[in-house]
Amino acid sequence: MLARMLLLVSFALPLFAQSNAELARIYDEDQRDRADWFHLTKKQQRMVARRDAPRRARVGEMVRGGVLKTGEDFERASFIFQHGDKLDDYVMAHVLAMTASAVEPFRGRWISAATFDRMLYFTHRPQVFGLGLSDKLRFDKELLSDSIRELNCVPSVAVRERQLREIAEKKTVTIPGPCNAQPELWKGKWGLTLRSPDGALSQATFEFDPESGVVLTEAGRAMEPDQMTMDDRGLRFQVGERSFQLRINGEEMTGSFSAAGGGTGRVVGLMARGAK
Repeated sequence: MLARMLLLVSFALPLFAQSNAELARIYDEDQRDRADWFHLTKKQQRMVARRDAPRRARVGEMVRGGVLKTGEDFERASFIFQHGDKLDDYVMAHVLAMTASAVEPFRGRWISAATFDRMLYFTHRPQVFGLGLSDKLRFDKELLSDSIRELNCVPSVAVRERQLREIAEKKTVTIPGPCNAQPELWKGKWGLTLRSPDGALSQATFEFDPESGVVLTEAGRAMEPDQMTMDDRGLRFQVGERSFQLRINGEEMTGSFSAAGGGTGRVVGLMARGAK
């Protein structure tokens, strides 16, 4: 038991850093600009590119200043540089995606694949993941199997072909979540450490069973989450005034929650031995 507690503490420390609020704002702006990308005119896309430049410059200052701390920070910064216009931007984006995964296991897999494809394209080589959705881009669809693509959060070749048809027919493009959390992977009892925005720590347990229900127990109080969804970002649910977002990697859990008094807290946890 003591060894498990020490492991949880050592696992938690690097993940309890707070994500950068300014970077979160820049990332949200970047994503809003691209909410309906495939239906934007060429002129509108060029306008987005002009707004990308100052965003990228500011995030570059943040990277050089060492203010990025969390896996979420590095993942967001990778998206900003992915929308660059030269090879150095794409190299930086790929390094940032790799760093996101180094800081927080399994974070940034999709953007890591996307940045790799972008580097290949810019050096006049065919994509290997096919995340550039255009028939005009060369794509070596035979190099990687769909099982490898799925492990990297990349849709299958068949799904990509369907997406290309949807773009050509000006339909809503289907964006599947190949990294969707599977209920059976969450099943069991998890010991959690929660860090509030003010730095206070608390212990909790999270029990997940697709058949009998889900219970979060904190300070001796058992609570049943509601508004629960599972998607390519993991597991989301509401407990009282707090919204939780969790993801798992084997027997490790990481995530965040919105605190009732404002701000974002962090969650880390380990599955209890013999819980499954």
